[in-house]
Amino acid sequence: MCYSTAVRCSSALALLALALTGGACTTEVVTAEGAPVAAPSKDPAEECAAGTMPSLESSACGAVGPSSCALGFATSESGWGCSAVTSAAACAGAASATLGDASCVALDDCNAAFPPPGATVVTDDASLAAALANARAGSTIALDSGTYAGFEVPRDLSIVGRCASKVILKGGGQRGVFVTDVKKVSLRSLTIEGFTAGIVASWGAEVTATKIIVRNAQLGITSGEAKVHVSKSVLEATGKSGSALNAQQGGALVFEDGEIRGYTTVSSAYDKGTELALRRSVARYEGNTPSATLFMTFSDAHNLVDESAVLFRGAVLALTGRDLPGIEATAGAKGGHLEMKRSTVRQSGVELDRPLSKIIEGGRVTWDETTLEHQSVSAVMTGDAGSLLTSKGSVIRGLAPNNGMRNAIWALRGGLAEVDGTAIVNAQENALVSANEGSRLQVTRSLVSETLPGMSMTDPEFGAAGIGLLVMDGATATFDSSAIVYSRNLAVLAAQNGQLAMSKSIVDFTRVGPEMNGGSAVASFDARVTIDGSFVRKSQDAALVFVGGDGIVKHTRFVGNPVGVHLGEAHIVDAPADPSTAAPGELVFFANVFEGTELMVRDAPYEAPPFR
Repeated sequence: MCYSTAVRCSSALALLALALTGGACTTEVVTAEGAPVAAPSKDPAEECAAGTMPSLESSACGAVGPSSCALGFATSESGWGCSAVTSAAACAGAASATLGDASCVALDDCNAAFPPPGATVVTDDASLAAALANARAGSTIALDSGTYAGFEVPRDLSIVGRCASKVILKGGGQRGVFVTDVKKVSLRSLTIEGFTAGIVASWGAEVTATKIIVRNAQLGITSGEAKVHVSKSVLEATGKSGSALNAQQGGALVFEDGEIRGYTTVSSAYDKGTELALRRSVARYEGNTPSATLFMTFSDAHNLVDESAVLFRGAVLALTGRDLPGIEATAGAKGGHLEMKRSTVRQSGVELDRPLSKIIEGGRVTWDETTLEHQSVSAVMTGDAGSLLTSKGSVIRGLAPNNGMRNAIWALRGGLAEVDGTAIVNAQENALVSANEGSRLQVTRSLVSETLPGMSMTDPEFGAAGIGLLVMDGATATFDSSAIVYSRNLAVLAAQNGQLAMSKSIVDFTRVGPEMNGGSAVASFDARVTIDGSFVRKSQDAALVFVGGDGIVKHTRFVGNPVGVHLGEAHIVDAPADPSTAAPGELVFFANVFEGTELMVRDAPYEAPPFR
């Protein structure tokens, strides 16, 4: 039975009395100064459109995720984040995918004026070798249609082809074009095919390249202690493993307004001071290779993906750490930093049994206004002390639920994840996880929506779990000014000495799982939980489950939950003043409001989920 009027009660005994009669309960405590300490008084919005979330500051929905889509992107069909406007499939030949155009665009114009004024024209290997040997610094060599061997550029020169599809450097040697030592070289309208490395710049060289096709080179473009800028170009690998962009030893490499297709690694950056950037480009990988890792960043290097689209099937998105596999970093080196800004990442078509992004050895990954859609067991894992994920204004969305799991963020073994202004949508099994001693998850102004039940964490008694936030095994989590809505089992679970601090947050509409299990908003099993100034509404079972451990719940409003508190191996203490500590087995209440609660306290065993 649910009374239409609130019943005021000032003690835990009154709560227990209501367990026998049913009713709604309001507890109110006055501070020493005489001013009431109030729970949230406004009802947040019950339904919010995609791209928005409820808030305790307003009855209207507020934006969450990217503030806007970059040029060449549009709001995704789901309404969550942005998607690239580009060709549906990889382009071929001398055509390139571009952002903002759904068709493939010709890379070069074979009818353009040729040769450039004052250029030395060559037609075969012999005339090219002579021109390279005799050309003065600053002059131009023009390659007419034909096939040529690779070459080293001996001084400051401009090398220009008639057009990329008609001028081909072909061979099986080490390098297609090699530029070393302090010199400035420009390359235009060439295809470089079949070499171990397409373009290599080292030891002080500065290279600019445009309208270049690099095909089937194990290393597409490499910068080592050099500066390389590539634009309006295509790097393509067909059926071979390789790395498109490579920078090390403090080198700088920028690839912009182009397409990278078929490479098992899009970019690899290594060594302190190294800067690698993919800008306004499309990167695709349609294969399914267990060893494929698209972005590799190590040993203090910085790897930037800016306003780009990364579209792939069976590959890992990122590995970020200190030591390049097989190569020990220099003494004192820190982990690398992968930064993704205003970009889209979509992994689909293959169910991955490994994390999409792995951060270890003090590595860092930053997602800034980036949309990530995936079918992996977890979008990202911070895997040890010092490893860090920062997600700001982004979207992490699970695709195509399956019989496994589709988690969003794991902070494990001492790793740290900082989540701000981010929407986590359609995760499966667990959306956010903080586990193991020293791990930390910090969530601010973010949304966890529609976490679905998975099948990898299930048993016959408890059923399938769909948990919005899980903190366990000595880890910590803070959840501030955020919301968890429509979880299918439990919205929040703290267990096994996990520590949760929730403040100014919303937990709405927690549903039972497919086996009619769960349905409670916040559950604590032998953990430490603090809930302050929050709002819990219309769970299908209990607002709170408390079994062992200790907890403080204050200034919080509970609306329309069938059961207020499910107790097991614990008791409620009604504090006379704002509490800061609780003894083992105590759930301390202060200044809370219960409305529309049919059974205030249910004291009975509670079947815990099968912890991983």
